Amino acid sequence: MYYDKGEQKLTGGGVFCQECGTDQRTEPKKEKSRAVELLLGLFGGISGLFGAFLVIGMGRLGEASEVPEASDFIILGYAAVVFSIIGIIGAVLVRSKTKAAGWLMIISAYGGLISTSFSFLLPFMLVLFGGIKTLRDR
Repeated sequence: MYYDKGEQKLTGGGVFCQECGTDQRTEPKKEKSRAVELLLGLFGGISGLFGAFLVIGMGRLGEASEVPEASDFIILGYAAVVFSIIGIIGAVLVRSKTKAAGWLMIISAYGGLISTSFSFLLPFMLVLFGGIKTLRDR
């Protein structure tokens, strides 16, 4: 029997290489780094916070200028803050609870996009791609 780390033949049903001592019974599983998913989720969540605070600021300016329905911007901006925080939580959980983290990031992406639309476009793409990559590479 041969194994892939060398050209050594294992004799007598042995499970250890005579030359390097490598155990051939089981290969240890490599943990996935998940660095890309973590960074996509963090950058998306943080940029979502900036976009949300921009919308809140626009709502405050509208209230100061007595624009009708300016308070709706403020409410939607706070909703985007919540969705951004959910995206950051999903990014942090990506190494320990992969499936939940992926779904949290996808929910965060769509929730933020629905609540503030254009100001959440970049965070939407980052968090959505991070969530999809997390679920796809489980």
